[in-house]
Amino acid sequence: MIHNRRSKIADLGLARIVTNGGVDASKESGTLIYMSPEQMENGLALTFASDVYAFGGIMYFVISGSNPWNGVADTPVFANVSVLKMKPTLPAGVERKEVPHGLIELMDQCLESNASDRPPIASVLAELQQIISRLRSEVDVAVSQ
Repeated sequence: MIHNRRSKIADLGLARIVTNGGVDASKESGTLIYMSPEQMENGLALTFASDVYAFGGIMYFVISGSNPWNGVADTPVFANVSVLKMKPTLPAGVERKEVPHGLIELMDQCLESNASDRPPIASVLAELQQIISRLRSEVDVAVSQ
């Protein structure tokens, strides 16, 4: 969704229709390729760390142009993330030098299997702000030359 020339993420696969005055929280929800290991193991144990993991998946998509675990069936995705504690790897065609400095590292931190190893959301936002500031400075220098 774009509003006032700003992109906004509106749905991470968790949206549900509310009926009869409530939502059934006992039902699993989410998009498997963006689910954190703890969400796959126990769908009700969601924390901000789960959101950070999903955001890491979104960063993966933005950087690579494909979904994490692209082309992998649901059962192997579950095994890779929940059991083997694997992280998706960027495709070989991604030119790391064209990705803003620090963004891939931040994505990797957000995709850590252990929730306590992921950065707090405030740290993610602070790092993103630093990356944006660096990019703006680089653009200002390039424009002034």
